Amino acid sequence: MIVFFANEYTLEVSSPGPKRPLKKIEDFYRYKGRKIKIISSSFYEDKKNIFIGEIEDIENNFIKINDSGKLYKIDFSDIEKANLNI
Repeated sequence: MIVFFANEYTLEVSSPGPKRPLKKIEDFYRYKGRKIKIISSSFYEDKKNIFIGEIEDIENNFIKINDSGKLYKIDFSDIEKANLNI
């Protein structure tokens, strides 16, 4: 019998789960068409800085999100926090 390890080990595998954070612009491309939540450091139309909706498009570092039928164009640099919203 070949022994590879002298002690026992436990391997734990986990994932970010359904509320996965979106940190890089590439994350938004990957989840285009999915429902997300964005908290912005800036206020946009209607003095709004929290958006929940589907990613419509990503263009020139702007995330286009459809929140309740209204399209918002959020600057990626304004995003404080973003995650999938399942």
